[in-house]
Amino acid sequence: MIRDNLLSQELLTSAITRYAGFFAVSFWIAYLDISYGGFLLDPASVFPFLVFMAVPAVIGISNRWNLIRVLKKACIPIGILVCVINVVVAFNHSEDLGELSARTALTYTP
Repeated sequence: MIRDNLLSQELLTSAITRYAGFFAVSFWIAYLDISYGGFLLDPASVFPFLVFMAVPAVIGISNRWNLIRVLKKACIPIGILVCVINVVVAFNHSEDLGELSARTALTYTP
C-alpha cells in the first residue's frame, strides 16, 4: 500500500492546504469578477460589509469566543443591512428610471 502519495489524508487535512485553497479560490473569484465587469466585488457593497463585519470580529476576539461562529451568525444580518443601505442610496440619488435600474443591479451584491 502506498502511504505517501500526493493526496494523502495528512496533506488534505492540513491547515496549510486549507488556507492555500481558500486564498486560491478567493483570488480566482476576484479575477473572474474583474474580468467580467466587477459586479460581485463592487466597492459600494464590499467596503461597508467589511466595516460592519469588523465589529463582531473585534467583539469575538476580545471576548475569546469562537470567531468563525460569531462571523457566521453576523454575516446575513450585515448583508441585509448593506443591501438596505444600497437601496436607500439608489432611490435617493436616481433621477430617471434607467439610472434606477442600473443602480439596483448591485443591490444584492454581498
